[in-house]
Amino acid sequence: MKSTQEFINDQLPSQPGRTLRGAGSGSFLGTQSLIAGFIQDDVKVTPRLTLNLGARYEFWTNPVGDKLQALNAMSSVPNVINFGVPKTDKNNIGPRIGFAYDPTGSGRTAIRGGFGISYDVKFQNFSSITLPPQVASEMDPTTACLIANPPAWCSAAPVGSGFLAAGGLPAVLTPPTTQAAARGLTTAYIDDTVMPKILTWSLGVQHEVARNSSIEVRYLGTRGLFLPVQYRRNFTSYFDAGGTALPTFLSASSIPSTWTSSTPTDANYYTYVFNYFNDCGTTTPPTPIAGFSSPTPDIYQQYGFCGIVTSDPSKGSSIYHAGSINFTHRAGHGLTFNANYTYSHTISDSDNEFHTSALNPRRAQDTNQLGPDRSNSDLDVRHKFALSLTYDLPKTPLENRFAKALLDGYGLGTAVLIQSGQPVTIQSGVDSNGNIDSAGDRAVLNRAGTGNVPGEPGQGDVFPVCEGSGGATYIGSTSFLAAPLNGCNANNAAPFGFDPSIGYTPVNSNDKYVIAGSAAVPNIGRNSFFSPGFWTWNVAAHKNIYFSEAKYLQLTASVFNVLNHPNYALSNGNVFNAAGSTTALATPDYVLPFTSNPNFLDPKQFGGGIRSMILGAKFIF
Repeated sequence: MKSTQEFINDQLPSQPGRTLRGAGSGSFLGTQSLIAGFIQDDVKVTPRLTLNLGARYEFWTNPVGDKLQALNAMSSVPNVINFGVPKTDKNNIGPRIGFAYDPTGSGRTAIRGGFGISYDVKFQNFSSITLPPQVASEMDPTTACLIANPPAWCSAAPVGSGFLAAGGLPAVLTPPTTQAAARGLTTAYIDDTVMPKILTWSLGVQHEVARNSSIEVRYLGTRGLFLPVQYRRNFTSYFDAGGTALPTFLSASSIPSTWTSSTPTDANYYTYVFNYFNDCGTTTPPTPIAGFSSPTPDIYQQYGFCGIVTSDPSKGSSIYHAGSINFTHRAGHGLTFNANYTYSHTISDSDNEFHTSALNPRRAQDTNQLGPDRSNSDLDVRHKFALSLTYDLPKTPLENRFAKALLDGYGLGTAVLIQSGQPVTIQSGVDSNGNIDSAGDRAVLNRAGTGNVPGEPGQGDVFPVCEGSGGATYIGSTSFLAAPLNGCNANNAAPFGFDPSIGYTPVNSNDKYVIAGSAAVPNIGRNSFFSPGFWTWNVAAHKNIYFSEAKYLQLTASVFNVLNHPNYALSNGNVFNAAGSTTALATPDYVLPFTSNPNFLDPKQFGGGIRSMILGAKFIF
């Protein structure tokens, strides 16, 4: 629910795109088979040049459960959507070439490089959560009221009253028997399979600088194609349909003092959105909007689909470039040392399709337009330094067996890891573009702002700039987030009972980030803000107690984050530090610039991590 008040009053949640519940069995048979083969050979062209040549072919059958989609054939619309058995991907041929070259013939310098194409697998999660309504369905407030026995809140006055008291969204599914019922409950589609394709290339130079010591400089690039994207295939945005964007006036001087009949307003936006909420599933035709390709966000609404038809087409892409330098010293006088620094940049248009982080949207701002989402990847870590050292203490020269058992077999190890932070997306939490989905909508950057003040009244909120009488404009007295519609004055003569808005302006001019109101266009790119980095120092020691040459007991003690240094960086925790970290999925407030949110861009909510120790014993034989 959007507010505590909604919960207390037991009202229908006002976030329809996030009010969802699975219904039905969800039973899915994931059996599938792999047929693969490869050829590979090393060709020694000269004593100093060797080529490695190869090719691999892979064919995966689709999971058996994919065939369930054919149960929903009655919902098919010719030339629009066809619910049949998904096709397999048969053309996955991956050639590879590599080389190793000794430029001097001394054996101390090597140049290596290569290029290859490989294929990943498509996770079964995509199919197992996109089952037809004859097996399972994802209920939302619209589809729940279209089933044979809708919840009591569907007919309550006002609609949605007693939402939780009536059981909320139903969890029991009655399989549809008619085309209209099937389309009304359809919430998923399994696409034809296209395996993710990965192109990898590299070039490196390694040189032995001293005995057992080498340095390597390396470049690595990868390109990901046909990556799965979470896609709501039957919804299109207000802008894609033909709507005109409204500006966010970031300074008082930029607000126009007058308006004309040609000035764009939010009236078409609300007509567009309400055509879905008010008319889908009824016999009332949507109100037409001049110049729009569709009068409603649901382009399948005309065929009787009112649910969100989610699929995972292979539309995404990524690219990674990295340069690294590595120094290695191997086992000289008991010492092994390795140090590595990597600078990299990862760019993508989609990463988080399984919603593992609330700080990186699981869907694009507009899933029909991935271009504007091409930016820093969720996985983009620009700088990373790692140092590791192990040292086996010298054996005692004493011949006494007791002295050897006591003084021999000790080893020490230490590691230091330092890396820059991961990017996050500053979000509005508002369906700015009218596609009935607020998951990917971004905020507006006010470059003149000094920064959001936590707890400040109206933090991150905007006032509407409204059409007044006589052609004059005025700034609404109610902020957008606090308003029943847009924050303009009540006007019974206006289409929705309030004066239209022609744009927005920050409640607090000092705010650096503000929400994008209805029909406003954000100016922030995806993943444009970097969270803090982290560093840690770990130490370990061990003692080997030998019973014979091949049998010994190893006792270990490991200390992680020796200095108990707080790292306010993104984390999903692990078995050793879960008590000292807060996950990226549980901290959406970090990227939401709301008045009610004191945690906006406050990294200390991530917990910081803790010092931990592990004692272990291992018998090796």
